[in-house]
Amino acid sequence: MTVNALYSQAFAQLKTGGWFENMEFDIQTRSENPAIENDPTHIYKRLSTLLWEAGDITGRSFHIAQGDRIERYMRQAGFVDTQRRIYKVPSEAGPRTPN
Repeated sequence: MTVNALYSQAFAQLKTGGWFENMEFDIQTRSENPAIENDPTHIYKRLSTLLWEAGDITGRSFHIAQGDRIERYMRQAGFVDTQRRIYKVPSEAGPRTPN
């Protein structure tokens, strides 16, 4: 099932005033450390690229959470009041030295 078909099916099943909640993860790693964020060869950046390529090869794209794709697909399905919330998710325990 495509993402568009999923949103269309969800919209068709809702009653007036109903809502649909969806959560997707953007696999692009980001860092508040400029040395990591600005280095396209850093392992985190390479991992994101490899995962995108693997998803494209297998037909399971990981690009869904990038930009406004989810909102566009939901509006195309008929949803009118969409909201987007972005949360930072840490990928490691944190700094090795206490503050």
